[in-house]
Amino acid sequence: MRTLKVALTAVVFAIIATPLAQTSEQTWTGKISDKMCGVSHVGMGENVTDRECTLKCVKGGSPYVFVVDKKVLAVANQKFEGLETHAGHTVLLTGQLKDSTITVSKIAMPKGQ
Repeated sequence: MRTLKVALTAVVFAIIATPLAQTSEQTWTGKISDKMCGVSHVGMGENVTDRECTLKCVKGGSPYVFVVDKKVLAVANQKFEGLETHAGHTVLLTGQLKDSTITVSKIAMPKGQ
């Protein structure tokens, strides 16, 4: 009976902790890109930087995304002030991840860049 109570308690804590883990702030290293190009900007030509491509695509209506470990994550708050400043850059991005969408709270350049 005691084992059953311990097991049920563990299950309840796991159920409660899962949504909390998804809503707490985290920091990732990745690249600010756009949805149309995602992981790679190769299609824009040799002389176009990732930054130029991202800004051009966003101006054309493609939303910002955050690419981390080759996974493209949507950005919930598209008007966050650091997105345009750091478009195409590898950054430290802090925010809350829910499903595959990040709400950004801070963007900074990694040390040494």
